Amino acid sequence: MVSQESSQFLPLEAVEPLTSRPNRISHLVVQGKALDHAAIQSTINDCLLTDDVLEMQQAQLRQQQQDLQLCPLNLDLICPQFQN
Repeated sequence: MVSQESSQFLPLEAVEPLTSRPNRISHLVVQGKALDHAAIQSTINDCLLTDDVLEMQQAQLRQQQQDLQLCPLNLDLICPQFQN
């Protein structure tokens, strides 16, 4: 991944292994008055991935990584300007 010079997003230093839930904490802050805490929690829970769905997605990504390792990129076909 390449970030643009003026981008606030930086490339990842490392990628988590695609074998389980990531080992990082995410925070979500909800501010307001007279909020329905149970409804907010229920909505957030509905958006979370189940372990089965996460495993299915990670399996697809692992397969894509294997396919890329087995099939080297041929720049001659994609970018003729790189031909020798």
